[in-house]
Amino acid sequence: MIFKNLYRSLTAQFLMIFIGGTILTAFLIFTLSEFERRDVVSQNRYKRIAEKVEVAYLIMESVPKELRVKEATILNETNISIDFPKTNINPIKEQANKQDLLQEALQKTLKNSSNIYSEEIDPSSCQKNHNSDGIKKANFSCLSIYTSLSDNTPIHFKVKLREIKPPTLSNRFILNTSIFLVVIFFLALYASYIATKPLRLLAKAAKDFGNNIETESLIENKGPYEVREAAKAFNAMQSSIKSYVEERVFMLAAITHDLQTPLTRLRLRLEKVSDEELKSKLIEDLSSTQKMIQEGLVFFRSINISEPFKKIDLNSLLESICEDAKEAGHDVSYNSEIKNPMLGNVEALRRSITNIIDNAVKYGKFAHVSGREEDRKAIITITDGGKGIPENQMETVFEPFKRLENSRSRDSGGTGLGLTIARIIALKHGGNIKLNNANEKDLGLVVTITLPLQIN
Repeated sequence: MIFKNLYRSLTAQFLMIFIGGTILTAFLIFTLSEFERRDVVSQNRYKRIAEKVEVAYLIMESVPKELRVKEATILNETNISIDFPKTNINPIKEQANKQDLLQEALQKTLKNSSNIYSEEIDPSSCQKNHNSDGIKKANFSCLSIYTSLSDNTPIHFKVKLREIKPPTLSNRFILNTSIFLVVIFFLALYASYIATKPLRLLAKAAKDFGNNIETESLIENKGPYEVREAAKAFNAMQSSIKSYVEERVFMLAAITHDLQTPLTRLRLRLEKVSDEELKSKLIEDLSSTQKMIQEGLVFFRSINISEPFKKIDLNSLLESICEDAKEAGHDVSYNSEIKNPMLGNVEALRRSITNIIDNAVKYGKFAHVSGREEDRKAIITITDGGKGIPENQMETVFEPFKRLENSRSRDSGGTGLGLTIARIIALKHGGNIKLNNANEKDLGLVVTITLPLQIN
């Protein structure tokens, strides 16, 4: 799971592509260089063999015919042995001309010889030579070379050839390669960081904008062309959404303000109604209307938290809210162990937590508030003594103006916006609110508020 999440990161993908491409390129270069090195070594090797054969060939050319066998015996003390076949070698022989590089070197060196044939034979054929250089059988091969002298005398050379072992990796090569890979890794990491930095800034700006539409705009005159264009598009979107929300909030505020005067006059006129029962019902409906208008305005304002975030002591905030509830005559208990602060808007968080405590007291008779820290987050739970909520209604109650028939009727005075406002505020602070039914006896609904803490 960790590797999968890491691979989904654009920085990690850039890094792996860069490192993988570099290693693959280096491997191909090293492979091609090794083939080239082996070709050069083979050419030089056969060139030296051809030069040794040339020396022996010239010696045989320079001595009289009757002394050639004796001279060849002397040369046999080295890694080259010479004998003189009685007949010429058949040029159509299948095993002839198998050493192409050696054949080419011999043709260039022995210019006076028209027919040259070479082949690799059993190493044991060279064992009769004096092993003056201490070469063991397992470490050499044997080359057989047929040609003829200028007087058409056939001559046969056997050359003992040391086997070339592939080079082993030296400590210095391993050290240099390791340094190379480490340098490439950090260069790739830095390049990936620089390449993805604009995306991280854009993601942060989008997250901040989701919490507060009054967040600062992105800088439009820095970075590559694509980044500047993305910043301009984001700022234009931010301005458009901000204007849209402000217009709606202003419109609702204006409607609310304009309704206050006629509702007040209506309330005064209702006092003149003689029928007490009718008067009581009309006043109750009017109060509900005024409350719905006020909570609707609060709902729209909660969408946009324009005040800057500040450090908040959640323990002090929870204690203050619970003390206020107790003074209002509610059964509220409090216990919290949150030590680290968080960044947020005090009034908005107070409204969110107060709404939940009010619901707990209204529908569950009491509210028990507790707080703790877990994974750099504050976990606040508010438990009541009500009947709970059906599992299939846990998310429905967060929708605006949604009320459960048995617990949130108009007779109870609720408008269905309390939990909606509470969750919006929590989300604006980077947290969330979830509901669960308690398993313990005499306990009903458990509301869990999760908020990020600022831990240094």
